[in-house]
Amino acid sequence: MEQAVTVGLDGSAESMAAAHWAAGEALRHHRTLCLLHAWPMLSPKAVAAPSEADQNYWSKRLVDDARNELHERCPDLPLTEALVAEDATTALLRAAAESWMCSARVGWGLPKASSWATSACTWWAVRNGP
Repeated sequence: MEQAVTVGLDGSAESMAAAHWAAGEALRHHRTLCLLHAWPMLSPKAVAAPSEADQNYWSKRLVDDARNELHERCPDLPLTEALVAEDATTALLRAAAESWMCSARVGWGLPKASSWATSACTWWAVRNGP
């Protein structure tokens, strides 16, 4: 299976900027872009309830909004989504190990030691392989 470019989303402008950067990398390297949002309180099963009662509503909306914005700018970019019921650090480090490249804004659950960014940088990237 092809390794994707993965970007962590938290709803901030910085994470959306990281998503646009990651989309460009995915296009340049002919990869799929995976939109990842991690939140420990995600409900394990889809809730058949009105949106105001769906525990996962805001997480789904955050990813949907990002997908729509990216699709508008990059209609040919293959996109996948991952809503993960775990803390951001665990989810991002797992994604980094499984992805060709992983991007997220610094501070989104990432310890400084795992990032290649300075305090002035708002995202980090890890690339696996050539």
